[in-house]
Amino acid sequence: MTYHTLSLLIAVLILLTGCKMDPDYTLPGGESGETILIGDITEDFVLSTGRYHLEGTVRVRRGATLTIERGTVIASMPGFDKYILVEQGAKIQILGTAEEPVVLCADKGRDLPGYWGGLIINGRAPICGAAHRVAEVDEAERDQYYGGDDPRDDSGEIHHLIIDSPGASLTADVEHNGLTLNGVGSGTEIDHVAILSSGDDGLECFGGTVSLHTILVRGAEDDLIDLTDGYRGTISRLYGIYSSESRERGEENLCLIEVDGNLDGRYPDAEGMTSSTITDCTLEVRGKGPDYGVLARRGATIDLSKCEFRGSGKVVQLLRCESEEGRSSITGSYASRLTATRPDSREGITAQESEQITGCDLSLFDWVEHYYRRSAAAHQR
Repeated sequence: MTYHTLSLLIAVLILLTGCKMDPDYTLPGGESGETILIGDITEDFVLSTGRYHLEGTVRVRRGATLTIERGTVIASMPGFDKYILVEQGAKIQILGTAEEPVVLCADKGRDLPGYWGGLIINGRAPICGAAHRVAEVDEAERDQYYGGDDPRDDSGEIHHLIIDSPGASLTADVEHNGLTLNGVGSGTEIDHVAILSSGDDGLECFGGTVSLHTILVRGAEDDLIDLTDGYRGTISRLYGIYSSESRERGEENLCLIEVDGNLDGRYPDAEGMTSSTITDCTLEVRGKGPDYGVLARRGATIDLSKCEFRGSGKVVQLLRCESEEGRSSITGSYASRLTATRPDSREGITAQESEQITGCDLSLFDWVEHYYRRSAAAHQR
């Protein structure tokens, strides 16, 4: 494949080197003053292995592919308008490895919930109740659509990616997630992703058919996982960690996993409600937990296949289905090694408890901590 430079305007901005950053902060790897990232990518472009500074919105426009090579670090300034957006018809290729992951993070350190925006991908796969919808990005992005009629739509590939400190908010109702997948199709490959310390949801899927594999979500001020708007995919080998810090900073009615059949209950009679599977999953609560383990509502169906709930913390209710805005269901099998202060309401719940289930192995994500240890060691040298 032949790669071209960016459009002239963005080429001037993105290729400026020697940018002065806060002298008190050093990026992982030990160098300050990095290449600036901001603007529109209108042709295929490769970010070679290195360190970059996100100083505004980066949009990958329709027809273009952004390739990010292994070992690349993109450290963001604070703010709601600091995010990477992949439009419908565009692609992103994140080519990290276990030894050299790609890292999207804050420019002031790690574990800073809501410091910057996050990664947003808009696809052309089906959603619930509409042919397409305007993505809730920000007031300046009213031309950003997602949804369509191509369940196999391909928005690229993501391998070994760390997203640290995303989820910035503009208002109480306008917020970014760590990774937002809007109508993303099954032709997209996503595996080995760690989402750490999000200011809102860790992962949110608005419709689409994409499946994700080997996913870690640690710390979120809203839900760890939010599936809505007719999402019809599978998440396998998922490990979620919810901490008391998240509870103290977060909202009410918090969940480890929230599943809505349609968007905000607007389409109660629509076809194509959320019907998804989560398999080989462990959800761990440390300290004061959320209200619900799994909440299904608004006509949603969620199949829990070999899911384990564990931890020293508590939830109010482990499994809950709400039928006020459409009958929902929770099926599958799970093991509960977590204290719930209120028994499940069994309406809509056919999932069977089995103590034989072991869930997901946390060692699948050793590559995340290995990266941070190597970075800390390099910083001290």
